[in-house]
Amino acid sequence: VRHSSSSSSSSHPTTISGSQQISPEDSDVFRTLGLVAVAVGWCAGAFTLCFVKENGRGNQKCDPRFCTKQKLEALLGASDVPSPSSSVPQCCSQTSLPNMSPNRRPAVRAISLQLRHPSVLLLGPSSGGMTWKDWLRNSTFYKVGVVYMFARLVVNVSQTYLPFYALVSAKLPKSSVAVVPLFVYLGQLIGSYFVHRSNSWGGIRLTFAWSAVVVIGFSVALYFLSGGGMGYSIFTVAFVDGIGFAGVLISAMAMESDMIGSNTDTGAFVYGALSLLDKLSSGLAIVGIQCWGSVVVGSDARAAGGYYRLVVAGVPLGSMTLALLALFSLQGTELRVQAKK
Repeated sequence: VRHSSSSSSSSHPTTISGSQQISPEDSDVFRTLGLVAVAVGWCAGAFTLCFVKENGRGNQKCDPRFCTKQKLEALLGASDVPSPSSSVPQCCSQTSLPNMSPNRRPAVRAISLQLRHPSVLLLGPSSGGMTWKDWLRNSTFYKVGVVYMFARLVVNVSQTYLPFYALVSAKLPKSSVAVVPLFVYLGQLIGSYFVHRSNSWGGIRLTFAWSAVVVIGFSVALYFLSGGGMGYSIFTVAFVDGIGFAGVLISAMAMESDMIGSNTDTGAFVYGALSLLDKLSSGLAIVGIQCWGSVVVGSDARAAGGYYRLVVAGVPLGSMTLALLALFSLQGTELRVQAKK
C-alpha cells in the first residue's frame, strides 16, 4: 500500500488530496487497528467459553432423549450401560419406557447404549468406517475438495486485493480500505439468510451455482467501474459480492459436511486435508499474483490500476468457472459417502 500510494502521488496525480492517501504516517493507525481486532476476538472467545452453555448433561435434563437414557440406565444397571450417575431427574417422571419384557431386554440395552454413545453402534470397529486411506481413494473427496478450494480461494484473494483496487484503480480515499471490506461483510451477513432459504428450497448445489454466477458477474463488473465518477459504485458491487461469497462458502462447507455424513471418526482428517488445500492454494495464488504484478507493473504506477482490475475480475472468473465444472461433475453422485462394508 505504501509503495502504491507513494508512486501514485509522485508519477500519476489524482484528484484525491495527499491527506486522503495512505502514507507511512498511517502505520500507527494500522497498528492500533490490529491490536483492537485481536482484543475484540479475544473477548469474544472468552465470552463464548464462559457464558455459552454446551448442549451437554448440564442443560439437557428433562429432554425426552436424556430422560429415556437415564431411566434405562437406572433400570438395566451400570453393568449394562456405564454411567457416572444413575439418578433420574424429577422432571423425567412423565417419560415412558419401551416394552421391557425379558425377550426385549437385549434390544433395550442396545437402545440405551446408542442413546448414550451414538457412535458405538454406527462406527465401531466391526462396522468398518471410512479410514483416511479410504478417503484418498474416493473420487467424491477430490471433487468436493476442488469446489471447497476454489470457494475459499475466490473469497481470500478478492478480499485481499479489493482495498488495493479501491485505492489505486478506483482512486477512492484511504477510508475505503475499511469501508469496502465492511460492505463485503454486510453482504455476507445478509446473504447467509438467503442462502439458508435457498438450501431449503433448491438444495446445496443449486445455491452454489447461483452464488457462483453472482460472484462472477459482479466481480467482472469491477473491471469496468474503476476511475471517473464510477468509483463509489464499488460499494454496491462489494455488497452484492458479499452475498455471493456467503453462498459459495456456506454451500461448499455444507457439501463437505454431507460428504462426511456418519463417518465422524475420520471427519477431522477430511476437514484438515481440505483446509490445508485451501490455505496452500490461496498462498500460492497470492505469491503468483505478486510475481506477475512485479513483471507487469514494475515502476510504472499507471499500470498498477489495470493490474488490480485484472486481479479482482480475473481470479473470481477463473476460480468460479472451475468450481462450477467440478460441481457439474458431481451431478448424479451421492455426496454422502457410505461407510466401508
